[in-house]
Amino acid sequence: TRMKPKKYISNAKIDFEKTTWDVYHIFDIHDGLIGNKLTTKQKEKADVLVRSTYLFITACWEIFIEDLCEEAFSSLITNIKTQDWKRIVLEKRKKELIRGLHNPIHENIDSLYSDTIGIEKLSNNWKWDDMSIEKSKQKLKNYISVRGAIAHRSRSSQKTSRQDAENYLEFIKVLVEKTETAIQNYVKKKKKK
Repeated sequence: TRMKPKKYISNAKIDFEKTTWDVYHIFDIHDGLIGNKLTTKQKEKADVLVRSTYLFITACWEIFIEDLCEEAFSSLITNIKTQDWKRIVLEKRKKELIRGLHNPIHENIDSLYSDTIGIEKLSNNWKWDDMSIEKSKQKLKNYISVRGAIAHRSRSSQKTSRQDAENYLEFIKVLVEKTETAIQNYVKKKKKK
């Protein structure tokens, strides 16, 4: 019998999966605090843990987007001859082109990938089951705005719960999968030309 070839997984996705385990550790610490009768101080600590997961999840998402873009970019320029001036210039500018994604919402991600590897509207791949493209873009924007409120105001007026944070992580994990697949397909198609 023939074995199916293993699906390629980017280093960006592998790193994302490793890093997000820290979020589960934060959840475990949170659950340990919640398991006791909470004093006001413990409740504050539990709330801080939940808020910190938003910062951490968003950072993991942002780094994944940048790292995957860099991998795709590097893969595509391997088709250019080693000594070709285009390749030399692109290699030198790679970090500059990819650096600086501070707000990983769909408009910025679409712009980054369009400017670096030429894929238009990457976020149009973010649909599944009952999640439309527009709904996924808006949901991401909402989560990123909660992260912004937490990061800039420390104590957000918007209540967050452990369940909300867990939903955010699960949502981002699906976006990672959809983004990874779209970029792999795009790079394969471009390399065949």
